[in-house]
Amino acid sequence: MSEKKILIVDDDESVRGMIVRVLQKTVYRLFPVQSGEAALAFLERGNEFDLIITDVNMPGGISGIEFLQIVRANEDYRHVASIMMADESMPNILDICVRLNADFLLKPLSSSALLHNVHECLGWKYSEADS
Repeated sequence: MSEKKILIVDDDESVRGMIVRVLQKTVYRLFPVQSGEAALAFLERGNEFDLIITDVNMPGGISGIEFLQIVRANEDYRHVASIMMADESMPNILDICVRLNADFLLKPLSSSALLHNVHECLGWKYSEADS
């Protein structure tokens, strides 16, 4: 089984750190970045990922929604699994996720929900023992 690679995109260092802390206990290879621009640079260098986890709201640049729209428009990355994260104040986020073929995680994140969604997106069976 090959190591699954996950691109983590969030402008909030504490959220990125939490995701890394939870997922570093797994067999995944993690690539945390702080902006949509940095994530695009990773993709433009030919890096391939099995999953993209992105925040929806990233001020001052490309939002998570814009980033995933760009990803979905690229033939090489169109089918990469993705998870979008937002708090409940984001209007129509579930509709946006459906349109972009992305799963959704509600912030603040729980480690069990994060692990469950990541494993599910990557086709792995999740159990509470994993958390």
